[in-house]
Amino acid sequence: MGYRATPGSCAGTSTSTATDSVLQRTSDGGATWTTVSPTNIRVRQVERLVAVDDAHVDVLGRYGTACTLSDISSYTSGEFWQVYPDRTATFPN
Repeated sequence: MGYRATPGSCAGTSTSTATDSVLQRTSDGGATWTTVSPTNIRVRQVERLVAVDDAHVDVLGRYGTACTLSDISSYTSGEFWQVYPDRTATFPN
């Protein structure tokens, strides 16, 4: 299992000027990629991505309209995501 992300952008304050990051997962060595971007969290910019294991991936990124920096993690191979602001200072966990 592997993960990658486009960097995205926090430039501008409107949806027309900001570019959301796209998070993707592969299970075949990179031959094909599946988008696993969160639907409940608007990840606007990815600074670092760490695949801990096949199911657990941590992203240090900026999310939401304020572009707040946080650890954003999935323990379900990218199916579900959660923001963990208390872990941001110690990223990667």
